[in-house]
Amino acid sequence: MSKTKGNMTETLLAKLSKQTPAADPAPVTDPPEKMTKAAKTTSVYLSADQHEKLQAIARDLETNKHAVLQLAVRRFIEEWDKGYRPEPVYKKVYR
Repeated sequence: MSKTKGNMTETLLAKLSKQTPAADPAPVTDPPEKMTKAAKTTSVYLSADQHEKLQAIARDLETNKHAVLQLAVRRFIEEWDKGYRPEPVYKKVYR
């Protein structure tokens, strides 16, 4: 893993934005400004297989799992803003 100073997610986003294939219609955007104190933490449950795959992706990108998850969430939000709507997996019913 590379030992660079600064925000690893910003470094990853910048690195990937230069490597985006020409066939990809949704290139990675420029990294956002540094997080503010208003940033919130959230947790994600993963299966053992998903966790192993996430670790492998982070190793391949020479970064950490957190940076990969941030990238994935940012890409999903960008696609959502463009109109992407996945099929619902499940809906909770509150009583």
